[in-house]
Amino acid sequence: MGIFGARSEEFYLKEFESLRKEIETVEQDQRSLERNVVVAVAVAWGWLWSRDKEPPAWAYVVPCLLTTLGWLRARGVKQVYGLFTSYLLTVEESFWKPGAPKGWHHHITKPGTETTFMKGANQFWIILNAATFGVALLRLFNLLR
Repeated sequence: MGIFGARSEEFYLKEFESLRKEIETVEQDQRSLERNVVVAVAVAWGWLWSRDKEPPAWAYVVPCLLTTLGWLRARGVKQVYGLFTSYLLTVEESFWKPGAPKGWHHHITKPGTETTFMKGANQFWIILNAATFGVALLRLFNLLR
């Protein structure tokens, strides 16, 4: 046991509380990212469709690039979320006593209990990327005016 072993319980409880707040911040950042990418894609499409002259083909890559970069950033957020969850599982396990509830992170790691935050984020990026690439392809082949 280290020199601070006698006070480690207090440390881990404070750290646990701090990490829970960080997770809430990560979730807010994820939602902000989603909103900002949708706004940026809408502005890009609005600009492309408002042109009197047909924009060059490469211009249709811009909305697709925005959604792809957003999706990549969201994957990074999900990985950070996973690291927090993994660590908090360890902390919860160390404080668990027989017969007591195991804690929130033990609950959400059971099969079928993925948080709506993660489920919704995955669905959001799949739909946004499919729609953006679909519209770009339709415009490039002059099937959508």
